[in-house]
Amino acid sequence: GPRELIARVAGLKPDTVDLVVVEPGKEDELYRAVREFASGYAPGEVWVDPTGGKKSMSAAAAVAANVLSCPLVYVDGVYNPELRCPDPTSEFPRMLANPLVVFGDLERDEALRCLARGEYRQALELATALAQRLYESREAEAIAGLARGYLAWSRFQFAEARESLEASALLVERHARRGGWAWSGSLVDALRRSLPALGQLDELRQGITAQSPSWP
Repeated sequence: GPRELIARVAGLKPDTVDLVVVEPGKEDELYRAVREFASGYAPGEVWVDPTGGKKSMSAAAAVAANVLSCPLVYVDGVYNPELRCPDPTSEFPRMLANPLVVFGDLERDEALRCLARGEYRQALELATALAQRLYESREAEAIAGLARGYLAWSRFQFAEARESLEASALLVERHARRGGWAWSGSLVDALRRSLPALGQLDELRQGITAQSPSWP
């Protein structure tokens, strides 16, 4: 049976393997079974293998795994057209890519958290690396511009700060609504109110620099 087979392949004792049977078409029961099992472990300790069975049940297992932040693994193989299935001796395990990583959601959210905490250099590094990796990079470029602008502002580099923040505001105005950038909100209005102050601060800085060369 499957319990003994899994135990043998994994090198475990059969009584350490739990078997829960979910009837086809009972996706809600499958969700509950995966959640109940995963609740006893820390995030990342549970991997879900949706190989085999009805496609709807495999899809349900994959959805549950994604919601619970469980990595997905799959038993792949070399397809045999005569058997209309993989060769029995060609199977190998493969980890499926996480769409949150592929689309950059995890890095984007972490960059935004760094930005909110005032960790501008970390936010800049995350967003810049993400922009270089993604095909559609404008959202990451906007976040990088914000981080670069606020980093410059914190260093009293007001002209550089204004230039970066203006460029980010322009990206948000042009692409945020169509791209669904939920984080942008009323950001542009806030930036437009603060940008004139940066111009005044830069003029003040230039005046002080002329009187005191020790200004940073």
